[in-house]
Amino acid sequence: MRYAAIRCMSHSYRPSAPVSYIAQILGFANLLLTTEVSDEKDVDGVEECVEWLKAHGGCLTSDNSGEMLLDTKASVSSLYMPEQKMLWLMGMRVLQLMTF
Repeated sequence: MRYAAIRCMSHSYRPSAPVSYIAQILGFANLLLTTEVSDEKDVDGVEECVEWLKAHGGCLTSDNSGEMLLDTKASVSSLYMPEQKMLWLMGMRVLQLMTF
């Protein structure tokens, strides 16, 4: 689901989108809470989102203020589903068909 969402976002948001916003939309971070504990969790969520984007071919940049951005224009052609994930998904589909 995240992969489909990021592909759609890459086509919709031009030329870039903040990674903190993408992390919230994809469910890596809950940026609505403002307590100290949740702030620490949100930073971990954003870092996890950065790792996920890199693993899926996202082109990351930073703006003048240092905020991480996804270069959506460049990412449209570079996003991909890692082969291990594809094999796992295909295996799940085969298992679902075999249970019938």
